[in-house]
Amino acid sequence: MNHDAWIKTCAGWALLIIAASLAYYFVFFLPRERTTRLEMERQERLAREERERERLEMERRQRANAGQKEYENMVRLEDCLAEAYRVYHATWESTCKKLGLQADCLLPTETADTYNKSHDNLRADCFKRYPQH
Repeated sequence: MNHDAWIKTCAGWALLIIAASLAYYFVFFLPRERTTRLEMERQERLAREERERERLEMERRQRANAGQKEYENMVRLEDCLAEAYRVYHATWESTCKKLGLQADCLLPTETADTYNKSHDNLRADCFKRYPQH
C-alpha cells in the first residue's frame, strides 16, 4: 500500500470513528441525558407538590384543632355557668328552707343581693377561665 492510500484509509477510518461517535452522541447519549433531566425535574416537581400538600394538610389540621379547642372551651364555659347557677339556686333554696319558706321564696333584699353578687362573681370567673373569641 502506498503512502497516499494509507493516509486516505486512516483518514477514512478517522472520519468513520468521528461519525460513529457523533451518531452515538446524538442518537443515544443526548436523548438519555434529556430523559434523565426530565425525570429529575418531574421528581423535584412531585416532591414540591407533596410538600405543599403536607403543608396544606397541616394547616387544615391546625384549623380543625383550633375549632375543636374553641368548641371544647365553649362546652366548658356552659358547664361552668350551669354549675354557677346550680350553686346559686341551691343556696337560695337552702336559705328559703331554713327560713321555713317555700321554694323560690323572696329572700330579704340584703341576702338576695349577697347571693346575686356571689352568682355574678362565679359567672365572671367562668368567663375568665373559658374566654370566648
